[in-house]
Amino acid sequence: MLERLDRRFDAMDQHWGMLSQHHRQDFQWLIAIQVATVGCLLTALARGFHWL
Repeated sequence: MLERLDRRFDAMDQHWGMLSQHHRQDFQWLIAIQVATVGCLLTALARGFHWL
């Protein structure tokens, strides 16, 4: 009985680890998109105002 419970907790722990990794990857993707967007907007502003 205790072994089954231990295996179940191990499976739950493994599942939470995978979810945590997935959320981290989503967050990194979101930050990368935001940085790229700001870079593009600043480049467009610089070209439009003849800063470059």
